[in-house]
Amino acid sequence: MSLEHLVQLRLLVLLATLAIASGAVLVPELTNEEADHHLFSYHRYLFAFEPPQLHAQYVEYYPHLSVSHPNLEKDALDFAKTAGNGPFYAEASSRFGPKALFVSTKVSGNSRLGRTWNLRHNNDGRVKVYDAQLFWRVDRRGPKLLRFGIWPEGSHPQQVIPMQEVIDRFPRRFRWFHWH
Repeated sequence: MSLEHLVQLRLLVLLATLAIASGAVLVPELTNEEADHHLFSYHRYLFAFEPPQLHAQYVEYYPHLSVSHPNLEKDALDFAKTAGNGPFYAEASSRFGPKALFVSTKVSGNSRLGRTWNLRHNNDGRVKVYDAQLFWRVDRRGPKLLRFGIWPEGSHPQQVIPMQEVIDRFPRRFRWFHWH
């Protein structure tokens, strides 16, 4: 290994260590199919604004919020399992067939969880409320939060299926041994 490669490797290790030490959270990488479903759910959310707001801005909030809320995914899943807060978007994977579902849920900034996540911002005495859109992949390994974004309040997507019903479609298998 050349000296130049060794220096590059040390720099890479140093940067990785600093990222971990600073609490940096990376947004999960999306496959092409996951990105497509995220875009479809984004449009479903956008068109549920009343009155329509085609210029509403989505802001990716996962890295910011997950640092200060280590139970973010669990809390979001528990909320999604409550009546009326299940997925407003649910589509089967076209690549994997019935082996995975992509779903999106909403958390209102006015809900208890929304207030816990501080989705209500006070700007010079004016309170601005944001709602969260959460994008999940659910398969036999369970639900996995892939994206967490915020929108201005006002979208009213309707639940299409309870979250627990989505999860129950994929029985989890317990394995005693894992052979390579």
